[in-house]
Amino acid sequence: MRRSPVVKTAVSLHRTLGVIGLMGLASMALSQHVFLDCYYNNEWRKDSTGVASRYHYVWDDTTNSGFSQLERIILDAGGSTDTLCQAPTPQSLRRADIYIIVDPDTPKETPVPHYIQPAEADAIEQWVKAGGILVLLGNDKGNSEFEHFNKLAGRFGIRFNEVSQNRVQGRDYATGAFEKLPSHPLFTGVGKIFLKEISTLRLDSPAEALLGSGEDVVMASAEVGKGFVFAVGDPWVYNEYMDRRRLPADYGNALAAKNLFRWLFARSRAALPFEMPAIQVPRFPPHRFEVVEYGAVPDGRTKNTRAFAAAIAACSESGGGTVVVPPGTWLTGPIRLASNVNLHLQRGAVLQFSSNIEDFPLIDGFAGTSKRYIVTPPLSAYRATNIAITGEGIIDGAGDVWRYVKKEKLTARQWKELTASGGAVTADGKQWWPSKEAMDGEAYLKKIESSGKPLTAQDYAKAREFLRPDLFYPVQCNGLLIDGPTFQNSPRFHIHPIQCEDLTIRNVKVFAPWYAQNADGIDLSSCRRVLVENATVDVGDDGLCLKPGNLATSQSPGPACEHIIIRDCVVYHAHGGFVIGSESFGGVRNVAVRNCVFVGTDVGLRFKSARDRGGLVEKVYIDGIRMRDIATDAILFDMYYAGGAPDVEATKDLTNRAARAVTDRTPQFRDLSIRNVVCDGAKRAMVINGLPEMPVKNIVLDSVSLMADAGVFLADAENIQMTGCSFFPAKGPVLTVIQSRSILLQGGTVSAEANPVVRVVGENSRDIRFRGIDKSRVKATVELGKNVRADAVKWE
Repeated sequence: MRRSPVVKTAVSLHRTLGVIGLMGLASMALSQHVFLDCYYNNEWRKDSTGVASRYHYVWDDTTNSGFSQLERIILDAGGSTDTLCQAPTPQSLRRADIYIIVDPDTPKETPVPHYIQPAEADAIEQWVKAGGILVLLGNDKGNSEFEHFNKLAGRFGIRFNEVSQNRVQGRDYATGAFEKLPSHPLFTGVGKIFLKEISTLRLDSPAEALLGSGEDVVMASAEVGKGFVFAVGDPWVYNEYMDRRRLPADYGNALAAKNLFRWLFARSRAALPFEMPAIQVPRFPPHRFEVVEYGAVPDGRTKNTRAFAAAIAACSESGGGTVVVPPGTWLTGPIRLASNVNLHLQRGAVLQFSSNIEDFPLIDGFAGTSKRYIVTPPLSAYRATNIAITGEGIIDGAGDVWRYVKKEKLTARQWKELTASGGAVTADGKQWWPSKEAMDGEAYLKKIESSGKPLTAQDYAKAREFLRPDLFYPVQCNGLLIDGPTFQNSPRFHIHPIQCEDLTIRNVKVFAPWYAQNADGIDLSSCRRVLVENATVDVGDDGLCLKPGNLATSQSPGPACEHIIIRDCVVYHAHGGFVIGSESFGGVRNVAVRNCVFVGTDVGLRFKSARDRGGLVEKVYIDGIRMRDIATDAILFDMYYAGGAPDVEATKDLTNRAARAVTDRTPQFRDLSIRNVVCDGAKRAMVINGLPEMPVKNIVLDSVSLMADAGVFLADAENIQMTGCSFFPAKGPVLTVIQSRSILLQGGTVSAEANPVVRVVGENSRDIRFRGIDKSRVKATVELGKNVRADAVKWE
């Protein structure tokens, strides 16, 4: 099978400029209260005048042993600090989002130390289960109390070993260096860190290791109820490690501390505006199954389909473990994961799926009962439990032999080379297809599927090259972890879970050429209890997307995308940074999107649906988004989505409003919150294009600043509240209102050059209020269209 000569692209270096700064600005809107214990660590000293004061791991101590540097990091990140100088109780912990206990005292440090008592441990444990974040910082043997501390830590599967490891003599800093840092938000941008004289950790469920040296664990975490525990066998974040007084500049402890609290702030379930059930993260027995032991050969030529299947089967049948893929290029046909299997791709491993389309058979669905045939996905799972794909390897879908390409997206030279490689070009000369079979596939499928006769695999075989598969396609799986790999060059969507629950996607990269049609990044279809964090996406279609439309006719409707957190992600090229739709009939609720950056996407926040494709989308909370160089709309609600590219969809006539009957497939978008958003450059600031029979309603925008060529357009919108928002259109009105009502713009800043500030169209437009806006700063305020009520706009 031919391979397209068009060069595959990843993230260009120039696209990364400014992203770190943008991420830093995207802090959490809800201040996180960080409490530091000064009850179990309760050391005092007298100054030269004889006045006693607390010292040693306290906020205002600026000496080597203080936490003043850490406090500055927390305050800069938008948090607040306090001190708990009494035994913790349910009442005293109520205000804390994060509680730090560091280095509990021994009798040599405090004459009468306060040991952790069972009732106090009970209070802390219940607080964690309710959503609190507990940080446990130990110390080495002889410098910390272990017995009672471990009675608390043990409740979360953590034990501090009474040892003293990494004993640094003088300036022998290398003894305390940790350079092989894992791919984790805690170590983003960090080359190495320093820990000395530490107690190692022993872990039991639910604790998981974060950092270790050999078999010794030094950092760990645990999901407990709705809360979280982080532990390290060292005070670690005190001034001596942070302010360069002693530590050489190439150690990244200060940056790691910033990452730590950014990560903990994002994890705080107490800050979520909805109850978030705990996500069950897969765990695996320690058994390892090397693919080479089952005949796999990493030469890029030998097909390893059977070897991978054998290794996965052996792992699953033995009760589970890890299937290890070492460095090398592993050519293969389709792979299906089985329960209790972790497919681990080591750094340097490339899982290269075959470019021979015939290697991917047609199947009548995973259950063998579908009336429509699909191409077997390269990587899939069906009704599996407790599965994972981990490691820093690459998964390549050979998508260039499947996808069609639009001429308008290539240079003249690229188009010439592509068409010379073979394939077929449409009659209008605007599209290249890998084959005539692929080009004619859509029309052929419509013909046979409308015939009414039973269809076979042979009938579908003539459209095989048109039926592009998704790269990773898990269906109805429970307990799925994707941590670390790069997914690239998919025939269609890259990561596309269908009706999965307890799903964690973190530290992944997803790349495709920008011209790759339908090459979405991460699409969650009808999934529940999901965490997506620290993902980098640069693709040809939507970036981070919810598609609540994959419900079989036998399944009841209802919220199908539910209890989802997306945070700390970066999207470069994509049709939309964060997207819901276009099919939304499954429903969406309880979704939080936080601390993300979109650079160069076609749309920033994109909500799209259409009549007969809609359902109820509600309770979506977006907070802390930074955008730059958005091609069309920074924020878009479009209930007339027709399937076109964003630049085509953006040319619609927003004044053409004709109502239709409401059905169970009428899209309903309501009760959404968008806060702390900044966009530097877009064609239009925001567009809400609702339906006359079902307006987009109850949208709250708070502290949103949008700089664009054109302002805000509201068509069939109702109860839109914009508080503390700033809009700076280069031309035209700040706000154009079309058949919309109950619109409030309160406080904030509007462009002084706007003329007028608001333009109103449609006899149904009314109750448009401006509160706290200085009219004297603008040239003109209101322009009313034909049949608009004279009192439609009020300045308060």
